[in-house]
Amino acid sequence: MSCFKSLVLLFLLSTGSILHAEVQTLTILGGSGSQGDVDLFTEASVDGGVTWQNAYLTGSHPWGYVTGTNSWVNFDPSPFVGLNTTTLYRIRFTAPATWENAKMTLDIKADNQAIISFNGVQIGDVVGSSSFEADAAFSEGLLAG
Repeated sequence: MSCFKSLVLLFLLSTGSILHAEVQTLTILGGSGSQGDVDLFTEASVDGGVTWQNAYLTGSHPWGYVTGTNSWVNFDPSPFVGLNTTTLYRIRFTAPATWENAKMTLDIKADNQAIISFNGVQIGDVVGSSSFEADAAFSEGLLAG
C-alpha cells in the first residue's frame, strides 16, 4: 500500500505592491481520525488516475505516524487490502491568486515509495519517510486561483 500521509504548506502573501510581513499557513493533515473514516482531504485512484474515489484511514502501521496524525491512508478502509498495489493519491485545495513566494514543507511516510508532484511538477521521491523543503518546485507548480 502506498500511503500519502501529511502535507504542510507555508505561504507568504503579497497583495498589490505592498508585501505583507505576516506569514499565512495552510496545514493539510491526511491521516487524522478513526480507522475506517473517509480522509476528508485525500482521494485515491487504483487505475492510474482514470477514476478517483474516497481515501480511508486505516489506523496504525509499524512505521509510525507523521507528527499530528494518528492513521495511515489507503484506498480501502482495511490496511491489508491493496498490498503490492500502486495507488495514486491527491489532495485538492485552492490558494488565493494573490499568494506569492509560496513555500512548502512536506512530511511524508510511504509504505515503500511515494513520488510526489504538484500540478504536474515533480517535488520529490520518498522511500519510507522524509521531511523536506520543496519551495522552488512548489512555486513553479502554483497556479492562480
